[in-house]
Amino acid sequence: MKKNYDIIFLSQQAIGNTIEMLYAIEYCLVNNIKVGIYISKPNKSFKDYLVKCYGEDVILDSQKDIVVDNIIHTCIFEDKIEIEYKNYIYINPNSENTKYLSETEQYLSIVRALYPSDYNSFTLEYLISKESDRVKALNIKDKYILYTGCSSFAPVRRWSRYMELIDSIGEDNIIVVGGNDDLNDNYGYVYPKFISKISPYKLTNRKSFWNICHKLNLLLPYSHNDKISNLDCSYFDIFDWEELVYIFKNSKYFIGNDGGLMHLASASGSKGVAIFGASSVEKNKSYNPQIKEVYKNYECQPCQFNLDRVHWGKYFISCPYGVKCLEDISCDEVLKVLDEI
Repeated sequence: MKKNYDIIFLSQQAIGNTIEMLYAIEYCLVNNIKVGIYISKPNKSFKDYLVKCYGEDVILDSQKDIVVDNIIHTCIFEDKIEIEYKNYIYINPNSENTKYLSETEQYLSIVRALYPSDYNSFTLEYLISKESDRVKALNIKDKYILYTGCSSFAPVRRWSRYMELIDSIGEDNIIVVGGNDDLNDNYGYVYPKFISKISPYKLTNRKSFWNICHKLNLLLPYSHNDKISNLDCSYFDIFDWEELVYIFKNSKYFIGNDGGLMHLASASGSKGVAIFGASSVEKNKSYNPQIKEVYKNYECQPCQFNLDRVHWGKYFISCPYGVKCLEDISCDEVLKVLDEI
């Protein structure tokens, strides 16, 4: 039996990418447009949470091939199913089109053009939140929520000065949230300056060379969360998605890296700061205007789209500058932006 939709979306497995699409999904739902989204290899708990929020008719089985007009989109796997559709959207933002619209804005611009409406929301209204007993005990409304990690495959997104920030704000005023992957530092090492100076970038940008240096203990740890995870204010892999949404929605401020939980905090209605380095602010910025971006503006930024740096943020860090785009952001700069909100 074929499924009938006015419009379907294909999402990568990343939580942030999916949340960026959900704004367009909600726009369609509010305007009674039949919409579905397929998420490639999703985080199971996150997918189950989205099904709870949006229903199985919207959050579709992502372990199957999508067949549209006899074209198989191979980002989805296993058994084939047939669907009928009026429109099909897949956006792959690059350095050119994100000069004008963020990824979220690109999805919204398309559905607004197809289905004109005045509806606009800077948060996701369908997200379910829950104040559990353990959340209630934390006095969330007076706390700064810190997201110190991000995908272990993209450690170059992690700001390294969170311990300084915690000392400045006070541990009693902080709650650190994240998952087990945020504690995975397997790829969170950088070349010391002497290697970057004597070795050509074509060599340091090879994972094999990086692995050799790693095995010889020649690399320096970058933005590891081991000290932070031992603090009493740290809650890694503790809260479920409903609790996280409540925490983000009701906390005093959010401070975090460009990553999935930053987008969830933004979508939940947080106010605060998103810290950017190697990744593109224009592409990944929050749709919620209460989340302000903190970043430098160096000539090499963002290296996310630089084809000569194919490993800018995946599997290892090959930056010849020691991730200075993040290292040069001080705690005072972050706190100053918070004061201005």
